[in-house]
Amino acid sequence: MTETIRRNLRSRGWRASLAIAGLHLMACDDGKEKAGPRADGGAACAHDVLERDLSDDGPQGPAVDPATGELKLEGGKEYVVSSTYGIPKPGTDGAPITERYLQLFGAVQEQLQNEPGLLALRLSQSDSCGSGRTLAIWRSEEDMYHFVTSDAHVAAMTAVREVLMPGYAVTHWNASSPDHMTFDEAARKLAEAGESP
Repeated sequence: MTETIRRNLRSRGWRASLAIAGLHLMACDDGKEKAGPRADGGAACAHDVLERDLSDDGPQGPAVDPATGELKLEGGKEYVVSSTYGIPKPGTDGAPITERYLQLFGAVQEQLQNEPGLLALRLSQSDSCGSGRTLAIWRSEEDMYHFVTSDAHVAAMTAVREVLMPGYAVTHWNASSPDHMTFDEAARKLAEAGESP
């Protein structure tokens, strides 16, 4: 693990949180297979079912009021919301992630830091499933696809099956109200999309 990534993983700032997002944002692929049962014997861990122990630190980014954590979006305007779900493959010697993942993720982090169209990002994780979710708010679809088609993201998409377990998923939709920019809404959108072959 490079020292820069190690340092970023320990930090709680906006840019460091973007580093953590690498896992999920690079999972922009059409594969939406179900994952296996939970380690605690509960319901299956799956992209379209929110984990019972899902936790996060709230949204971060330029469109988030730092004092309240509330989204400060322009009223009446429609935004693009994207959400991802994934479980990283473990690395060697008990490492929670692979070295390859870290390489891809560092490049994705750098790209995200230069994406002016990314307004807010919410990261969430489940200890019982070992999974993570992202919820990103983009200024426009063009802004989202600018990131999706970047060299760093394309390289990560190409390697997604190498670094993530089966069951990863991604979706996006348009919304004008923060009420429709939630993990609950993301799970509904993933359920509507169904599984791909």
